[in-house]
Amino acid sequence: MLCPVLVGRDAELESLEAILTEVVARTGRVALVGGDAGVGKSRLLDAFIARARASGALTLTGHCAEAEARRPFGPFIDSLHGVRDVPRLVQTEGDLAVADPDVRYRALRSFANVIGDLAREEPLVIAIDDLQWADEATMDLFAYLARALHERRVLLVGTYRTDELHRLHPLRGVLAALTQARLADLVILRPLTSAGTREMVEATLGLRASAPSGLVAALHERCDGNPFFTEEVLRALAETGRLVWQEDTWQHVGRLADLVIPASVRDIVQARLATLPSETRTALRVASVIGISFEFPLLQRLTGLTDHELTEALRAAVAAQLVEEVFESTTDRFRFRHALTREGVLADLLGRERRELHREVAAALESRKDVAIEPGELAYHFDEAGEREPAFRYHVLASVHAEEVFAFSNARKHLARALELAPAEVDLAELQLRFSRAALWAGDARGALRAAEEARDGYEKRGDERRIALALCEISDAHWYLGQEDDARRIAEQSVRVLESLGTPCELGDAYRRMAQLALFNEEARSDWAERTIEAARRCGQPATEVIGLISLGGALGSQGRAEALVHLREALRLALKLDAPDLVFRARLFLIDVSGKRGAPPIERRALYDEMVDHARKHAFSTDQLVGLEVEESIARGHFDEALRQAGQVSPDSTYGAGSQLLIALIHVARSGPENASEVDAPRRRLLNAAMLWQTFATSTAQVFLLAGEPRAALEHAQLAKEHLRAGSQRFVLDVAAICAIESARRLEDDAALKGWIDIALDDGAATESLVRRARRAFAGAEQARRDGDLGRAIELSAGCVEALDDSQWPFVETIARLRHADLLLERGNQEDRALATAELNRVVTFWRRAGAPWYLERLRDWARERRLRLPAAPIAEKRAVKTLTKREREVATLVTEGLTNRQIAERLVISERTVESHVERVMEKLSRHSRAEIAAWMSAPGRS
Repeated sequence: MLCPVLVGRDAELESLEAILTEVVARTGRVALVGGDAGVGKSRLLDAFIARARASGALTLTGHCAEAEARRPFGPFIDSLHGVRDVPRLVQTEGDLAVADPDVRYRALRSFANVIGDLAREEPLVIAIDDLQWADEATMDLFAYLARALHERRVLLVGTYRTDELHRLHPLRGVLAALTQARLADLVILRPLTSAGTREMVEATLGLRASAPSGLVAALHERCDGNPFFTEEVLRALAETGRLVWQEDTWQHVGRLADLVIPASVRDIVQARLATLPSETRTALRVASVIGISFEFPLLQRLTGLTDHELTEALRAAVAAQLVEEVFESTTDRFRFRHALTREGVLADLLGRERRELHREVAAALESRKDVAIEPGELAYHFDEAGEREPAFRYHVLASVHAEEVFAFSNARKHLARALELAPAEVDLAELQLRFSRAALWAGDARGALRAAEEARDGYEKRGDERRIALALCEISDAHWYLGQEDDARRIAEQSVRVLESLGTPCELGDAYRRMAQLALFNEEARSDWAERTIEAARRCGQPATEVIGLISLGGALGSQGRAEALVHLREALRLALKLDAPDLVFRARLFLIDVSGKRGAPPIERRALYDEMVDHARKHAFSTDQLVGLEVEESIARGHFDEALRQAGQVSPDSTYGAGSQLLIALIHVARSGPENASEVDAPRRRLLNAAMLWQTFATSTAQVFLLAGEPRAALEHAQLAKEHLRAGSQRFVLDVAAICAIESARRLEDDAALKGWIDIALDDGAATESLVRRARRAFAGAEQARRDGDLGRAIELSAGCVEALDDSQWPFVETIARLRHADLLLERGNQEDRALATAELNRVVTFWRRAGAPWYLERLRDWARERRLRLPAAPIAEKRAVKTLTKREREVATLVTEGLTNRQIAERLVISERTVESHVERVMEKLSRHSRAEIAAWMSAPGRS
């Protein structure tokens, strides 16, 4: 009898167990298990779950299914059945196209609270299988839990098919964010090696001696190391009589060259189906149409088999290991053991058969009164049945349901299909407008723009001015998202004109809001649009729009240097808190930080406002790319570079905020590893060049990166973008940092013309506000001017003022520039007291970069000190670093790294793949907080380690 086994996965299973050990020690972790279909992810997960359960951990499991992909949070809800009440998901009321972001955060927080409570008494493992079929809400919840439960004894495990993740698959972004942020441990299952195939053949066949080498070679060549294919082919050979027991071992009958390996899983499954009773084959064909999982009552109704007949049919299917019983379910539910099995059965049906069965499934589901059927499931079956009218109807309902739980990608898909199926009498313009909103929320700005333009054209044919204006609003938003600011403004102005001509309907407040924000982000410092927004919002009873108006008004007045700006922003914050709207609270506090900074608030005040903003957002489970980008900036400012790297991975890489964060991370990479990493700024810089003016402040980030890399010419060129905005009177104090970088670059290059030009710009005192960094800009420029004029004393006085203004600022590298320049001027004057002061400045700088963990830049500082005959401060006695436990395999790899072996040599020594070695090396560096192979070797070679 053939025995299903898990082979060749010792290292991966050991890695998961090591992660669980850390969870037991009260450290929340996430593990992502990826691999191609049939490579053994589910079997690895089953083995790990069994071991976790044996160790005393509470284990919950859930599965994502292709046919059920429209069911929000389904796998998590299933996993909690029978353990704890499922959180009640609050749904919005009113206009079905409107979604309240706060509801989404409450739902996510509810799940986190329930799961966190379960982990109070014992470690918890919650595993979600086949994430590639997860709905958007499930993906969001998985990513949210990864962050929210990092201090609870929870191990979140997810498996996914790597071969399903096409370029636009939504799971790709989730996986990238989790891994780049170091929120997740990645376990990738590769195809078995030849040795692995041999081990699997021997274990599956129960051989004590080695398997016939010819059989192993043939299987490995034809199955390409896929465990599922290998096992299924072995089973098919045994069941067809081509694998027989001879001479105390299994032998293949016939020539190995004639070994016929099925071209697809369908062939394998069909060969196995042929040996089963006819009732079993009938039941499985119908079940494959229902989905990867199916309930006994529904299957019985569709097959017409008696209770006994269907039970026996399923018993045979279970015995053949084609399906398995779902014991976590409260109903009699079964599922195909592998999605490929279900696909193989389904593919054997004729198109006509599939359509008819889908029609019967849809009718049966639609008639059920005992349970609520997801509209997406009905849409799927009616669509596959070719029933256009009900398919259209349920796609529309499914889109509404998806919007209510903020699954905008699903809503977009359902609406796209609804537009294709829409009957002639349906209002296509209204559907297109809804599609535009969902597409924009899902990140498809170009699709949103096309749909909104088509909606506008449809309304124009009908002469519906009000709906034309609403379409124009969506068009404006899409243009803004795409960085096309001029088009966004033009269209927004057009929408205002149309709505005003209709007599100020309530939609006008939202149109005014767009104009207010466009004016604010373009630094026009106009308050009239904000005032109109507030007036319209109050008249129509729209408090959320009123908050945005107050924020825009406060921002505009703040740019004018007027004190009442803070009054309006505090009122906006008060109202936002009253509304319990975390997104509005975040915006209000963000502008309070900005305006307070423009008015010269000290760093301690800014940090207090920042901490309040982040604490409130975390309490309400609120997160946006903008917020995480601010967290990245703050972590860098405080010297927590590892935390910044983790946070940056949570920002959508395709967003403008993601591009901004990538620029900040480039500075970390240069500081740690050297100038070759400076090129990381190229791609995000190109993206931001076409964005709105708000994003053209990136000159500050790129100039810092190149100056840190020792490339002042490139830094000067990158700072040029800030020059036109500073000359135009920009109030964005982040550009003042670019001016400091430009002056320092020109000085190092001895470019007198550039230096004089930038000093003139930096000394211009026409700003309406006086921030600390603007004060630092003028002091830095003034010091250089005084030095050029031969007044060294004045230069030292001004450079000291620059250091004071930048102390504990958001720009640690620019603060470093100022401190080192001040030290140089002190050394130039040359008395003993000045030398002591210069040493003190160096000490402050070195302390920060040591805390940040920047070995490459610390070496540059050592060179700088040596040239000036200064001594770097002694490194403090390092506290024992908290090192995560290495697995046996990881320690073996680390030992071979210490011996100087390459990845290829290690792979040959340990008989594993080179990719696996690479993965082990990365995990060793992460666990030991090391950044290179040399650092691994140094750690392993330390006294007391073997």
